Amino acid sequence: MDELDLPGPTRASVFEEDEDERYLVRSSTEICSILSTVSARHALARVSFNHGEDFILTTLLMIDPKAGYIVFEEGPDELRNQRLTEAESLVFVTQLDKIKIQFRMDSVEEVEFQGAPAFLSPIPSSLLRLQRREFFRVATLTSQPMNARLLLDGPKGPQPTTMRGIDVSLGGVALLASETIEGVAAGDTLRNVELNLPGIGQVNVDLAVQSVRPQHSGGKLCTRFGCRYINLAPAMASRVQRYINKLELGRAHRI
Repeated sequence: MDELDLPGPTRASVFEEDEDERYLVRSSTEICSILSTVSARHALARVSFNHGEDFILTTLLMIDPKAGYIVFEEGPDELRNQRLTEAESLVFVTQLDKIKIQFRMDSVEEVEFQGAPAFLSPIPSSLLRLQRREFFRVATLTSQPMNARLLLDGPKGPQPTTMRGIDVSLGGVALLASETIEGVAAGDTLRNVELNLPGIGQVNVDLAVQSVRPQHSGGKLCTRFGCRYINLAPAMASRVQRYINKLELGRAHRI
């Protein structure tokens, strides 16, 4: 069985459409081939949900290209399995030959497979295949939010703005504004952003905006920004890595 070669026994990661296109697989034939190998090797996998706050460990039991679905094991905790079925968005992550395989599932349903309970979900339309650690994202904790402070141009000039960091990696960060933000587009640069990492400290960096899209959160329409660091200083990168390690260690203790 392949192991997830990651620090600690768990890592909550988030798939986003603004990932570098070089790492996205969209060919249905190639996706089915990759997932067939995952299933054949009984590779350990993790399904994260509720914005990375919850997860189960599982294995991919089978893939049916003709019917268009996959089947994976239920977790040992019945309450987590129930929460998983109620989640609106889930992330399946595993590893093959030290290459990370990850895809999003919008829904699952409970089924019986070879006499045991399991989950069924449609074969994903795209799949992320990553080897570079800098792109491995970790969801932040809503109970200890990571905040970003910056200035955005407004009708009366630059306005102080605070956003919540919803995931972080050594390559970039995803920020969520609590309202609809206009005037910022993919390709823009956010200057002098202050990232406040709980328990670690502050990181000062410029961010290149990779994507901008609406996202519902807490019953309201917000704006999500997918960003890449611009020339992140080594000392700042060290703080980001310490924060990622802290998040992973906290999740490992919750197993």
